[in-house]
Parts: sequence; C-alpha cells; structure tokens
Amino acid sequence: MDSFFPGPDGLAMPASPGLFKFLSIFTYTIHIIPMAFLIGLMVFAIYFVIKKNSNPEVFNSLLQVSGNTLPVMLTFTLVSGALPLLFVQVLYGQAFYPAAILTGWLWYLVLAFILFGFFGFWLFKNKIIAFPSLAVISLVLSLLAMLFVNFVFTNTSVLMLSPETMKAIYLSSSQSVLPVSDAQVAPRWIFFFVTSIALGGLLLNGIGHFSRKITEETRTYLFDLGFWSYAGGSVLSIFVVIYWLLVLPESIASKIWSSHYFDIFVTALVFAIVFLKVSNAIKEAGIFIMAPISAFFSIFLFGWIRQVVREQALEPVYINPDALTVQPDYGNLFLFFFLISAGIVYLVYLSRLYYRATHSQS
Repeated sequence: MDSFFPGPDGLAMPASPGLFKFLSIFTYTIHIIPMAFLIGLMVFAIYFVIKKNSNPEVFNSLLQVSGNTLPVMLTFTLVSGALPLLFVQVLYGQAFYPAAILTGWLWYLVLAFILFGFFGFWLFKNKIIAFPSLAVISLVLSLLAMLFVNFVFTNTSVLMLSPETMKAIYLSSSQSVLPVSDAQVAPRWIFFFVTSIALGGLLLNGIGHFSRKITEETRTYLFDLGFWSYAGGSVLSIFVVIYWLLVLPESIASKIWSSHYFDIFVTALVFAIVFLKVSNAIKEAGIFIMAPISAFFSIFLFGWIRQVVREQALEPVYINPDALTVQPDYGNLFLFFFLISAGIVYLVYLSRLYYRATHSQS
C-alpha cells in the first residue's frame, strides 16, 4: 500500500460492514430525493414565472405552492444530508477525508451558498407579487448555488475513488481541487439534474392528487406537466447511467452489467411511469402512491451501483471494510436509529405546522 494513503485506524467496527453499506445506500436515497425535489421545483417555479401572464389564476396558485414548499424541501435536504456522510466515513473514511480536505475551501463556499439559497427562497416567496423580477432573479441565483453545491459533492465523491489523483493534487504546485477531467464527474452530475426534473414532476403530481386548495384546471395542468416531466427525466436518466457505465473501467462496468442492477433500475422506472399514468387517468391517489415507491426503489438501485463502483475502486488495494474486526455494539446503533427516527418525526411535525401557518395566511 502507498505510504501516502492512510491505512485502517485499527478500531473495530460496531456492526457488520454489510449493514453499514446498506445504510449508506439507504440514507443516500432518502437524502437525494428531497434534494431532487428541491432542484426540480426550483426549475418549475422559474418556468411558472415565465408562463405567468398566459394564465394568471393557475400560475399564481402554483407559484404560491412553490414558495411554501421550497424551504421545507431545503430543510429536509440539509437534515438528511448528514446521514450518508456518517456511513461513508465509517466505511471509507481514509479516502473521504483526504478528498474533502483537498476540496476544503469549496466546502466553505457550500455553506455560504446554502445560506444564500435560504435567502433566495425568502425573497421568492415574499416578493413574487410586488417585485417579480427581483424574485425570479433570486430564485435563478439560488438554483445555480444549489447546483454548485451538488457539483462540489460530486467532485469529492469521484476524487475519493482515486487515491493516485489525490496524491498528484497534493504534490502539485497548482493545488487544483476540481478533478473535472475525470470522466465520471459529468455523467454523475447530469444524472442528478435530470433526476431532479423527473422527481420535480413527481412532486407536482403529488400536489395535484393531494392538495385541496387548487382548482380542477390547475390539477389537470399539474397531472400533465408532472407526468411528462417524470417520464422524460426518467428516460434521460437511463441514457445518462449508460453513459456513466461506458466511461467506467471495463472491469467495474462488466461487474455492474452482469449483476443486473441496471436492468432492475430501468424496470423500477418503467413501473413508476405506468403507475403515474394510470393514477392520473383515473385520478386515484391510492395508485399514485405506487409511483413514488417505484421511484424510491430506482434511486436506491442507483445508489447500489454507486456502492459497487466504490467497492471496486477502493477495496481491492486501498480499503476493505470486510477485512476489519467486528465488535458488536448494537446498543449505540439502536440509540442512533431511535434518535434519527425521532428527529424525522419531529421535522415532519414542524413542517405540518409551517404548512398550516402558510395556508392560513393565504
């Protein structure tokens, strides 16, 4: 092993590495969904502003719903974002920490851009009527800020897969911290964006099914826009994943193709599209629920593919969590699950209070 790259710290793992790998994928899924809702809804809100004059009643209603929903989605994104980071540190901390350190100053910008996003959402929600130009500019800038945040995360995730690149960056006089030349960066970032459009469309469908404060005209519009956005974004995501697999080393790509993860991923997307189409046609919310479940499973499968890539890049030479000693400590693990569950329940409760307050003011 290269002496530049740190070895295991010698501490025993408190549970099976397989459990932590599963939790890493699962928490990544519950983080990426509200983040994609956030980005997708921002894109649609900008579109609603552009179309506002064509049907003021419909689009003013949609802008109000968007303004009320964006802060909640950002809150869920931030809270859930800590979870996958915890597990990647447990499993691959020796790779994650150097990658994060080498992109250190960009992580300070991440904090600043997130705070700017909150301010942009506030401007959009409160100034869209009085100062529509200012509101839409703030939303566009907030969207760019959130996309930059994801770009930093994507670069860090790709950089940690290549210890040789980290060493070269560290020893380089230029100290470049963005491995944008890595072929994996583009498809992984593009996948996030097209998935955001797809899940944003799914969110619009959910609003159409469950909101009681919109007109039938608005509901029909949401069904149509939401379905085609989800279907189009899902199809694009399939091609982006193929693009990603093509730029991977052949040994890694062949393992993914042979394991049929990609086939199951595509199947889950197809089921979600079918459930969405049927539920919109008969306006049945019960059937609609199956679409988010299928979409969740598709994101989980993408996370599983990410995990396979991570294992194949790091475990043969650098990090192998399966080789570490396991010393069960399930008491702390159960305490962790309890606190996380309680926090999510409390966050949902606060979100409901927020929605009630905003609806009572409207």
